[in-house]
Amino acid sequence: MTLRVSLMTSRHVAWFTAVGATAARSARSAVSVVFQVAVDAARDAGSRRVSKGVWLE
Repeated sequence: MTLRVSLMTSRHVAWFTAVGATAARSARSAVSVVFQVAVDAARDAGSRRVSKGVWLE
């Protein structure tokens, strides 16, 4: 009985660890996607500003 309970507990711990790792990975990827979008937008705005400056000259 004790063995079965400890086995279930270890299985639950493994499951929670997997779920936690998946959640952390998805959160990290979401943050990196948002960061990438922000970097792209900044680069786009910068290139637009540069092209405007070139056009003004």
